[in-house]
Amino acid sequence: MIETATLITLCLLFLIFFRPGKMPPLEKVLVIDRPGHYHLTLAPQLNLAQPFIEAVIAQFGTPNEGERDSAPGYFEVRDPQVKAHGRDRYLLARFPIGDEQSLAADEKLRGALCQAAKKCGIQVRPLDK
Repeated sequence: MIETATLITLCLLFLIFFRPGKMPPLEKVLVIDRPGHYHLTLAPQLNLAQPFIEAVIAQFGTPNEGERDSAPGYFEVRDPQVKAHGRDRYLLARFPIGDEQSLAADEKLRGALCQAAKKCGIQVRPLDK
């Protein structure tokens, strides 16, 4: 009986410490990225719980599964001098595009934004593309 318990304990310890794959250092923060977007940041010492946390998150689904009433957009800087003029916060710029008449208003709004932003060397593009 004791031999069986010892053998099971040793096997579990072996699997925990020598499992395949690279184990991240436990004293560092682990950032989990998914293709195309940021997914999750785990605090130090929570790296071992990553598979469990992701399984729970998968049960709830993504927040974007619901009906989208506006499409977010972002600025892509084309002019290298834009940052030199003190506009270092342009990377954080996000704005909603669209409303109830989103199909008609999107193109008008995007066209007006593109024309205004082109003077500053910035191109406006939707996040979907």
